[in-house]
Amino acid sequence: MADRVSAPFEMDSTRFGPLPADVVARCAPTEFDAEAGLRIKGTPHDYSARLLAVCGIAGVFSTAADLGRFLQHLLWAQDPLASWVAESLTVQTGSLGPARGFFWQPASGSDPVEDVWVHYGLPVQQCGSRPRSAGGQR
Repeated sequence: MADRVSAPFEMDSTRFGPLPADVVARCAPTEFDAEAGLRIKGTPHDYSARLLAVCGIAGVFSTAADLGRFLQHLLWAQDPLASWVAESLTVQTGSLGPARGFFWQPASGSDPVEDVWVHYGLPVQQCGSRPRSAGGQR
């Protein structure tokens, strides 16, 4: 991930968790752990994944600034990511439901012509993308 995304896009605070304390301070909490009485951020909120310390199924952690850089590359895909973006924002599941791209899915209630895609994290984080302009250009 670092070679293909984080480094080329200057996303210095994006990586698999747990994150260093200085980066954690800039991350949004992903869950409230009632048992510990803490808002969890920069570390997996899934207890099993947290025990493993670094776990690919627990996702990638980032800051708002880095997420903004990533979304700019998705929306203006004129760089090395262009073919990946086009493919990831295309339904890959055929007639199987729910429809999904690589890590995006068409937004609920949207018309496919609108080209609105979302990514849902756990427990409720989400981000959306609408790569086509009003003129229909990607």
